[in-house]
Amino acid sequence: MKDRMKRLSILCITAALCAGNVYAEELPAATGTELETHAESAQEAVAAEAAAESTEPETAKEPETQKETEQESTEAAQSESQTEKETTGGEENNESGETDRADTENTEVQGENQKHTDKETEKNPETEEERETEAATEKEAEKAELAVTDSNGETLKKEKLDVPAVLPVDGETHPVEYLQGVYKITVPSGSKTIQLTVPDQKEGEKISLTRWGGFLTESEKHWYLCPDDPEEGAFTQAGNVYIVNLDNFTLTMEDLTKEQLAVYGDLSEDISYAEILVTGEGRSELLLIEFDAESGKETEPVSEESTPEAESTETGTEANTSAETENGTEDGIAALADTEQAGEIATLSASASQIDSAYTSAGKNLSDSSKKVTPSVGSIGGEWEILGLARSGKLDQDVIDKYLANVVSTLKENNGVLHEKKYTEYSRVILALTSLGVDVTNVGGYNLLKPLADFEKTKWQGVNGSIWALIAVDSHGYEFPQADAGVTQNSRDKLIEDILIQELSSGGWDISGKSADPDMTAMAIQSLAPYYSTNSDVKEAVDRGIDRLSAIQKSNGSFATYGSESSESCAQVIVALTAMGIDPNTDSRFVKNGKSVVDALLTYANADGSFRHVLDGDANQMATEQAYYALTAYERFTGGKTRLYDMTDVAMQSDKDKAATVQKLIAALPSTVKLTDKSQIEAARSMYDSLSDAQKALVTNYSKLEAAMKKLQELKKSSGSGSESGSGSGSGKKNSSTTKKKTKGSTKKVNLVSGSSGKKGGTAAGKTASGKTTADTKEKESEKETDKNATKTTEKKGGTKTEKEVTSLITEMNGLFRKTKTSEKLPENAEDYTDAQKEQILDIYRTYSELTDAQKKEVEASSHYKDYEKAVESFKETNHYDKAADIDLRDNEEEILPWYVQVEASSLNVESSQAEQVSQALKGQGELLNLTDISLMDLLDNTQWEPDDLVRVSVPLADLGDYENVAVVHLKDDGSLEFIDGHIAGSRIEFDTDQFSRFGIAGYNGSMEDLMKPEESTQKPLWMYLIPGAGAAALLVILGAMRLSLSRKGKKKTGEERER
Repeated sequence: MKDRMKRLSILCITAALCAGNVYAEELPAATGTELETHAESAQEAVAAEAAAESTEPETAKEPETQKETEQESTEAAQSESQTEKETTGGEENNESGETDRADTENTEVQGENQKHTDKETEKNPETEEERETEAATEKEAEKAELAVTDSNGETLKKEKLDVPAVLPVDGETHPVEYLQGVYKITVPSGSKTIQLTVPDQKEGEKISLTRWGGFLTESEKHWYLCPDDPEEGAFTQAGNVYIVNLDNFTLTMEDLTKEQLAVYGDLSEDISYAEILVTGEGRSELLLIEFDAESGKETEPVSEESTPEAESTETGTEANTSAETENGTEDGIAALADTEQAGEIATLSASASQIDSAYTSAGKNLSDSSKKVTPSVGSIGGEWEILGLARSGKLDQDVIDKYLANVVSTLKENNGVLHEKKYTEYSRVILALTSLGVDVTNVGGYNLLKPLADFEKTKWQGVNGSIWALIAVDSHGYEFPQADAGVTQNSRDKLIEDILIQELSSGGWDISGKSADPDMTAMAIQSLAPYYSTNSDVKEAVDRGIDRLSAIQKSNGSFATYGSESSESCAQVIVALTAMGIDPNTDSRFVKNGKSVVDALLTYANADGSFRHVLDGDANQMATEQAYYALTAYERFTGGKTRLYDMTDVAMQSDKDKAATVQKLIAALPSTVKLTDKSQIEAARSMYDSLSDAQKALVTNYSKLEAAMKKLQELKKSSGSGSESGSGSGSGKKNSSTTKKKTKGSTKKVNLVSGSSGKKGGTAAGKTASGKTTADTKEKESEKETDKNATKTTEKKGGTKTEKEVTSLITEMNGLFRKTKTSEKLPENAEDYTDAQKEQILDIYRTYSELTDAQKKEVEASSHYKDYEKAVESFKETNHYDKAADIDLRDNEEEILPWYVQVEASSLNVESSQAEQVSQALKGQGELLNLTDISLMDLLDNTQWEPDDLVRVSVPLADLGDYENVAVVHLKDDGSLEFIDGHIAGSRIEFDTDQFSRFGIAGYNGSMEDLMKPEESTQKPLWMYLIPGAGAAALLVILGAMRLSLSRKGKKKTGEERER
């Protein structure tokens, strides 16, 4: 840790030297250079380089091209000092500072500025102080590059990477200073060491070699790459030469952060990598080591035409075909090795019959799936399944009716809230219901368009929120409802503007990073397609987006998001192109080496009609759903139908249709009603209640619904799950017919798998976890709706995350247990967790809960999963104990009380009416001594949590004064009270309950049997409700034992547990 602090100190010193306007002034120029590089042809790049060499003597500031040999690089480094003087006027930040010479050479700088007007702002400081700062900064940035050789001393090629000017830090983006830059070096697989030489290392200068890990650090308002913790024995040093053990710097895909992906670009899962961050005074150079069996050493100059920049131009042309073995290309796709193979593969373009066959098989697969498992609200096995089948005409009416019932039930259970933060939930459900012709303004009495009227909340997720809201309202010409007072009214114009301003400078869209992502770019194009011919700004942005999609398409026709090729990326591009009237199977811009994006999608298909997420993966529900609606979009395109999301061809339900839908829901109700039919019955009732009077009059089987509701209420009452009876006189009871399980005393290890018991009530007031700092991640609406700032209110379901998000989850988890400049390592004791760390733990669990079993195993195999389990165990301890009120719920198993449920308690003053109520119940022989309000909060979505089973509660005993005995009193919300069975454990009393509100301790004299004795023989004694199933004789023994043990006149047996 001390070493790390020293490194951070060095970085701070560097930032201090670099302070001033120089970075702010250089940033636009750097961005412009990057864009030029992408736009130039190879010949233009050569010409530009030649022109620069003839007019600009500065070599250290220009990016090293592939035509420069290592010898030229070394010579440039050796002449660094002289070059600086010619370029900057010799302003050196040394101890002897030559003022006169600086003044003279400043004139030379101004002369150079006239020759290079594009750098005038950078080279013309307004003050002497700024000139000195700029000179010092340029000197630090012009540290000589590292010389890299293999174990045999042969020079290895360094490929300078184009890096993003900004990176996200705690949800915000900041400019990052890379100093000497970022380079990729390719070495043969199996290489164990490389040799780094620091040509200009000063005597006594400390050089550090570590991994980077994606961390950033701030100093003097500048952000730099922050070195990770050093490893002992990672390298040996001899002067300015460092022998690096590559095994100590390996880079695993599971530990990749989004910052690393943004800097490195696409990385292949089939290739191994290492990273080395070399830091020192004024020095920061990052090396990405790529292990490749086909790699070669740089012994001959490499032509500009073969540089990676030339291969990834805007046109997407890949010049170096003979050497092409694409990173990320899966084994199942034929990778091109030479032009002869390209000629052979050109004949493999998908035919109409092949597409139709895959389309038909996928439709049958999904149709069968929907009949086996009814779709419900969710991004997998939900709306995308419904939409694809509905738009293709393959959806069974029985599935439609059951899905509608599920939607209404979900809305009813959550008071119309699909999600507190992620408004794409509303957009997705609107699209599915619209495809069915359902009125989205009245779904079980809820208007699903209403939440989207709030512009700020709609775009909270970033561009993804705006994209899907625009698609939703345009799906059937909907209008935004009037927004509530005090919020920003949403509109189509606002959404379009928000999408356009988030376009990347090089074209396309992404949540974060340096380059366009195919998924987000395709989704943005889908949303803007209706405005292409009427809005010039939209037209230009969409044209650039289409060009970017063509440019980033792989040679096999596929698309990759963050380095991983997937069927979902292909699906999104197909939907976008068909929305624009472009044939994705034949348009030359989207056919690479004879392989179209449709070809690529079909390579993920299985014989049973399912699709895979990645080529070497298994059948995947999410991939199948997206592939199917993409093929549906293509079928609609070739058939001359409306776009996939243009559902103006769908007729909205008439009064007769709506009544018929409700009649079907009622007819489907079971003849023999059980408690388990509650959701189905209440969903049918909600749908009926949402009808107008005229529509209700068309429902002819309402009597069946009425009878089912009546029977359901009777079952609720008899089971104890309904309202409880009781009077102020103390005649409240706990129903003796309850079948709920008692809690067990032992505490079970926390189980991270979702599915713990518990019901969620309405939104509750009180303290909530806050301070979330997890950076937002790109979300694919069809499957990746996982913005890390979101909380979850709908039922957790498995299988909603992509492999990329699994990697992101592991990265987030690992980040909890590492200290950086911007975040502290997670403390061992949960009492010391910050609100931000608590929220991060919860957020990791939210994402983990949505993973498939296979994906969970990937997470569980990661390096810090065991640490996370320990953190959750500690978190549980603090959640289940309210220290201030001394209310303890820690003696419960995980299935009874999940770790993420927090007990909240507050002491209340006993009101006179409450005291009188208890006194009357005890016939004047006792009193209510204290009162505590106890509630349970689900931290995952900040709602009140209600248990399904009895929860063990431990509270401190009150001072009994002159009273001989004690009882636990429950004051219910309906005004009644009950005495709860409990037992004494030392100075505490424990009891079990499944309803949480106000509880108190009552002291009393005499026998509970006598106190509870009825006034009349016809009245049931209240004590019969105290202990279900206990006989009168047994009760007398228990009460007698308790009276003796608690008697203030008898002997006290403290510390020994005694049951009443």
